[in-house]
Amino acid sequence: MDAVCVLQISKWIVAELIRVLHNRPVDEAAAIVDALVERESPLVWRVGEKLRVLDAKLSMKDKALILLHASSVS
Repeated sequence: MDAVCVLQISKWIVAELIRVLHNRPVDEAAAIVDALVERESPLVWRVGEKLRVLDAKLSMKDKALILLHASSVS
């Protein structure tokens, strides 16, 4: 749990440094920051291009919504 916290705080610090001190076009800096702070869903397992919902107890509707969200994030 501590490592996850350190990782997220580190990503935030680097993203802020890129945002404030970048020597790149704004679009490129924004793309770097977006890639750095990519959101991850603990409900989805990703291997290559395949996504799997890890909670088998969810309804198909909920699984579809989770997969839709996970595919839009990447």
